[in-house]
Amino acid sequence: MIVLGCGPSGVSWDGKGYCIGVNDCLKFGKPVNALVCVNSTFEPERMKIIRETVAKDGFYSQLQHWAGHPDFVRIHTEPFRHTFDPNTIYHSKTSPFIAISIAAKQGHKEIVLYGVDFDNHPVVKDHVLSNEVETYLRFIRLLRLRGVNVYLGENTGAFKGKLPVKNLFKCEYKITRYETKRGESLL
Repeated sequence: MIVLGCGPSGVSWDGKGYCIGVNDCLKFGKPVNALVCVNSTFEPERMKIIRETVAKDGFYSQLQHWAGHPDFVRIHTEPFRHTFDPNTIYHSKTSPFIAISIAAKQGHKEIVLYGVDFDNHPVVKDHVLSNEVETYLRFIRLLRLRGVNVYLGENTGAFKGKLPVKNLFKCEYKITRYETKRGESLL
């Protein structure tokens, strides 16, 4: 399953597979199954994208602000404090953290992150970014102990070299030329 953030590597996801997106990830032009939006203040263009997102499996938020969305599902989150209860949705400083937590709670055993780069995040930078990355990595280590593996879709951004990469859409194959007894090619 895919967690789709709003960072540059989000454009690399081909739109296939179950996806929980965050905020205005629909800007990449690929539909999501569910959306996490736990903020209510966005630039007008981003707000328009969020409001128009169809999330048939749930528009997850804790905010009354989004209650009018047709796919709205109210969630309750707990701050991540270095323990893991599979029945809890955890939060940190960023929306993809919540999306990962929801995916784990839903029982997904493999989560691939696209657009979770934090290369140009408006708030999470410098020491806040360092702390957020460490918090993600602690959470991901706990998930791994529960049989949930988290990967990057592209080896880029703040998690480059810190998480394994699983490019779901790169196929490698070898074409072998076969010939009949008469020398005719089967390819």
